[in-house]
Amino acid sequence: MEYGLIGEHLGHSFSKQIHSGLGNDRYILREVPRDRVDEFFETREFSGINVTIPYKKTALAACDEVSDLAKRAQAVNCVVNRGGRLYGENTDCAGILATLEHAGIDVRDKTVLVLGRGGAATAVQAVIESLGGRPVTVYRKQAEGCVLPEQAARMYPDAAVVINATPAGMWRARHWTCRGLTSWNLCSIWSTTR
Repeated sequence: MEYGLIGEHLGHSFSKQIHSGLGNDRYILREVPRDRVDEFFETREFSGINVTIPYKKTALAACDEVSDLAKRAQAVNCVVNRGGRLYGENTDCAGILATLEHAGIDVRDKTVLVLGRGGAATAVQAVIESLGGRPVTVYRKQAEGCVLPEQAARMYPDAAVVINATPAGMWRARHWTCRGLTSWNLCSIWSTTR
């Protein structure tokens, strides 16, 4: 594999079509089982890869060097192999920042509910903190540092923004609902089919 995307399940990804459209026909999708991901990084048999669910935190640990942004986000979604040394970056942060700016959303001094606790969620949290906001992690199961969806509306009625950093909407499922956050009217996520 020279260039491509790794993840556990990639049926939702448009990465190959996007890269082909940009002229890179060598870009491939490679599903890597959880019990083989460490070996994948150890062999370092790639030039550059994108990383998706659930390996962004694994990629961070596998890199020899990571950007400050990736350190703050605690996740890596782009890895470049330079002579056997792995360099990691988190481009999710730039995308999140650009999206907030484009939408005119100012999070300074505001509570922001972040749905999920994976690599995308930690990137959102890093951006919100860098902009002076207060991220709160909302997760579907009881976990340290997280609130349950049904608790979020009661505990944070002043939340100004809700950001979905979960896989909801990525697969071919037609509709997902975030229970317990109905007061924000931002919780239904519809996905498109190919």
